[in-house]
Amino acid sequence: MPQIVIDDNGYIFLVYSSVTETYDNGLQDYRHIWARGSWGTGSWGDFVDLTGGLVHIFDECVFPSVSPTSDDNIYLMFQTDNEPGLAVRGDEDPYGDNNINFMSVMKTELIAVGTDEHKAPVTEESVSQNMPNPFNGTSWVNIDLHKSCEVFLEVSNIAGQTVYATEKRLMQSGSHRLRIDADLLRPGIYFYTVHAGESSITKKMIVE
Repeated sequence: MPQIVIDDNGYIFLVYSSVTETYDNGLQDYRHIWARGSWGTGSWGDFVDLTGGLVHIFDECVFPSVSPTSDDNIYLMFQTDNEPGLAVRGDEDPYGDNNINFMSVMKTELIAVGTDEHKAPVTEESVSQNMPNPFNGTSWVNIDLHKSCEVFLEVSNIAGQTVYATEKRLMQSGSHRLRIDADLLRPGIYFYTVHAGESSITKKMIVE
């Protein structure tokens, strides 16, 4: 029952229902609602049991539904009853009353939002469109690095072949300019990719 929401910063939040050991009625384990967050760079925070408190200690918590929009929190609804298992399928438990619950979860409970340690070196907003564009000769890309990392730029044609690349350099956090030299490129559509640490941003350019 996985649900995923991606916020405006590119942070990823995963919510799902899972059988949870040590919470049981003597015969079966209850399911709880779990969540985990990522900074969008391949790194994930810890697993968090959202329903591990006393309120839901004897609840079967299933079918989470997460809002696609968020602010400082993510918002979800989920279903609970007091009997582990399912009536319609699975172990075919007797039908019973079910409750629909609403929950808001602060993003900082799932990941350390906004810390430089885990923030991606570059985002879509921190890599500019090359200027001028279209161009021949030389064009420039402005980047704002959120933290120090190795950076290089490569250009590929519409077939995905790399036709130009800069040397990889260690750059400090702050603003930088990357040069694209089109003297050896034929007129046409190309894609340039800025690689910064584990992050990469790709945009389109035109050589005249």
